[in-house]
Amino acid sequence: MGTSEPNDLVIYNFILKNYSKISFYKVGSEQIINTKKKINPKRLQRIARKQVNNEFQGTKAQKTLQKQHELIKKERKKKNSKEKDERRKIMFKKKQAKKKEKHKGR
Repeated sequence: MGTSEPNDLVIYNFILKNYSKISFYKVGSEQIINTKKKINPKRLQRIARKQVNNEFQGTKAQKTLQKQHELIKKERKKKNSKEKDERRKIMFKKKQAKKKEKHKGR
């Protein structure tokens, strides 16, 4: 049975024989760790297709009009969501008032 760790002599001989093969690097921010996840090829194709289709080909005026249209669309969505929230709040208040009214007579 041997020891679990090599002794100093074995390590020294290993370093002398294999010094040119050993790579040294700084520990810290300069250390490069390859942690990129492998992306599924089909997913990669979908992403590439979306990027190609999303690029609008047209004149400057057409691009400007499209941006303007998108801004109007976003504003409309914000306005509609605010109105929807207000309606929900009003309905909630009505329901609460109705519940209170039911329990008043007891």
